[in-house]
Amino acid sequence: MKELPLKVIADAMGGRALRSGIDIGIRRVSRDSRDVDDHTLFFALIGENNDAHKFIPDVVNKGCRNLVISDESALEPVKDEWITAILVDDTTKALQRLAAWYLK
Repeated sequence: MKELPLKVIADAMGGRALRSGIDIGIRRVSRDSRDVDDHTLFFALIGENNDAHKFIPDVVNKGCRNLVISDESALEPVKDEWITAILVDDTTKALQRLAAWYLK
């Protein structure tokens, strides 16, 4: 993925910034909390058996500071001031919108 500013990504998904930490370029996206770094945009997807919002503290501890969430309360345990969080209605649909936008 070519590096993109978070503002461009948020606009493409129709998201709203909740916290605005450092606006570093995003080089990759991930939905796997075990596979993140400081240039990753983590999507907290909600599935049948799991809600990735509960892994946000782990993601932040691994250096990821860029999150896409649909549950604002998931940020409560995270006290890191450098977090950038984008609130969307549905994280799965936001990921799909971003993918469609990027492929155009």
